[in-house]
Amino acid sequence: MRQLVIFSLNDEFYGMDIFSVNEIIKLLKIVSLPSSVSFIEGIINLRGKVVPVVDLRKRFGLPKKEYTDDTRILVADMEGHLAGFIVDEVLEVASINDDSIEPAPRALIPEAPFIEGIAKFKEKLVIMINAAKIFSFEEKQELLKVG
Repeated sequence: MRQLVIFSLNDEFYGMDIFSVNEIIKLLKIVSLPSSVSFIEGIINLRGKVVPVVDLRKRFGLPKKEYTDDTRILVADMEGHLAGFIVDEVLEVASINDDSIEPAPRALIPEAPFIEGIAKFKEKLVIMINAAKIFSFEEKQELLKVG
């Protein structure tokens, strides 16, 4: 049994393991940084901590969308460092049976190593992602410089 935070991006459903998500917050004022890599939106002040924020739409190459009242930031642990991920909407925290999870299609593994698998949940397909694997080593270094 896995517990996933299920969220949407571009009308598709994604899930992140509940144990890697520290908290889910409403969109805060994001301070943009000059000369940062394109997928880093900027930084936020989260109770005195500077946290880099990434727009997952940009990171995944999806079209830009205006933020709404449903837009959220998932604050996740990336191997000991916090990062915020902007998502369109958080739908729920769900328990998924292991037998409802398929491995990631082999063709995707080289291009998207962050995809852990595909979960079948309530007639939906949920792309399971691993926050720690969304970025290459070099990109993680850029995030560490920011945060």
